[in-house]
Amino acid sequence: LSGRTVRLYPILHPAAALRSDAARRQLRDDFRRLPDLLAEPRPEPSVAPPLEGGSAAREPAAAGPMPGGREPERAPAPQLGLFG
Repeated sequence: LSGRTVRLYPILHPAAALRSDAARRQLRDDFRRLPDLLAEPRPEPSVAPPLEGGSAAREPAAAGPMPGGREPERAPAPQLGLFG
């Protein structure tokens, strides 16, 4: 994630525990596992392979006619400033 190695640990929203005993038990179990998960060594960062096509992947696509003969939409006008 932005060059950082992160761990994702999906859990229920705490409010879900208010509605169901099963959700409450699941949430408790998930929180009990957190210390063990945090104690595990960090994974080695991985580097994404380069995109095929070299610089072509970084160049924007050329605007042209859209399917059905429609013209592409124009960019919206710049947003006005708050005080000007």
